[in-house]
Amino acid sequence: MKLIKIILLSIIGILLLLLLISFVLPEKLKVERTLEIKTKRKQAFNLVNNLKEWKQWSPWQKLDSNTIWTFNAIESGVGAKYSWKSQNPEVGEGYLSITKSFPDSLLKTEFQFGYMGASSGQFLFTPTTNGTQVTWTMESEVGSLPFYMQPIIKYFYPLLADMLGSNFEKGLNNIKVILESQKTIMVGDFEAEIRDFEGLNYIGIREKINGADIGAKLAQQYDSLQSFLQSEKANMKGAPFTINYSANNNVFDMMTALGTDNLLNPQPPILSGTLKPGKWLVVKYYGSYDKMSPVYQKGFEHLAENNLKPSGAPLEFYLSDPMTEKDTALWLTELVFPFIE
Repeated sequence: MKLIKIILLSIIGILLLLLLISFVLPEKLKVERTLEIKTKRKQAFNLVNNLKEWKQWSPWQKLDSNTIWTFNAIESGVGAKYSWKSQNPEVGEGYLSITKSFPDSLLKTEFQFGYMGASSGQFLFTPTTNGTQVTWTMESEVGSLPFYMQPIIKYFYPLLADMLGSNFEKGLNNIKVILESQKTIMVGDFEAEIRDFEGLNYIGIREKINGADIGAKLAQQYDSLQSFLQSEKANMKGAPFTINYSANNNVFDMMTALGTDNLLNPQPPILSGTLKPGKWLVVKYYGSYDKMSPVYQKGFEHLAENNLKPSGAPLEFYLSDPMTEKDTALWLTELVFPFIE
């Protein structure tokens, strides 16, 4: 009994000593990695600012093909968010959201990964002589954890810093490979890409609308479309969009639309349809909606200069939510020009 008592007291003493030592250990975990990439800041920023593009370069998205990824309706900029869940302990479960987005320069995120509690992340894009320096930083404070875990997690901070730092290096190198292998397309002042579109079912309301009434009309029509989806217990797929058939004397013939997983059967004025698979010229436009007209002209000029024939009405996909992001300079809209070669 005396031996057992000595052992128990020794264990308690060691635990108390470890607890006391933990009070002088760092309260914050900070990981930072930097890499120079031969690309324009705009290209590097856009690849990171769109959360659905993370599947191309994020090291965690490649660890487990069975991971369940869930994205909200906002793909880019403030308010964009995804969550994940995996049986793989290296992936675990958590969420990530964009909290601040300053075009071509800075991106801030908030995320939670398993037992680590809430953390903040940052991507800084700095121009260099040869391209862009991308700095990826993450900070986590022990105070975000339950009090009983705080002394323990401090001892693991060095190990976590090495593990996360290694993954940051992999991610930055993936970004470097992707961007340095891309051929840049510029339509006017905006970055563009040729995209293979897989097709999309949708519901929509088509109407001729005066230019001054577009904002109010679209809000009203999107409300009607959302209500229909709720009544059908169906989900929206992708970002809201419009199909822009023609414009004449400030009157716009357009379809307000929401993508759907399946082809639904609504009643007029709500219609259903399918965007067919094909080639798209996609222009990533940042700015207010009332200044898009010159970009349309540049888009059609690009098609003509490259002997590409338009194959349908142009579209606008609204990747930013004006209700969340008030700065119009940060609104991202993808202007789409379907074409055949």
